[in-house]
Amino acid sequence: MRGEKWVLTMDKQIASDVNELMLDYAKKLDESLRLVMENCSEEEFKRYREAVGNIMTTMLLDVMNPIYAEYPDLKPAALSDPGTNSKWAA
Repeated sequence: MRGEKWVLTMDKQIASDVNELMLDYAKKLDESLRLVMENCSEEEFKRYREAVGNIMTTMLLDVMNPIYAEYPDLKPAALSDPGTNSKWAA
C-alpha cells in the first residue's frame, strides 16, 4: 500500500479520532524506545529503534498523511517541522 494514493472517505470526526489514536501510539512507541535504550545493549537498542522507526513511518505515510491531506487542520504543528522530533536520530 505504501506509495499508493487512496481517497479518504471517513468523516472528520472519525479521522480526528484515528489521528488521536495514532498520536497516542507514537507517544507509546517513543516511550518504549527509552525503556529499551536504558535497559538493553546498544546493539539491541539499534535494532529495536529501526523496527519502531518502520512502524512509525508506516503510520505516518499510510494512515496519518492521508488524513492530513483531507483535513489539514488535524495535523499537529510538530509534524510540520521535521526537525522537532529528532531525539532518537542515529
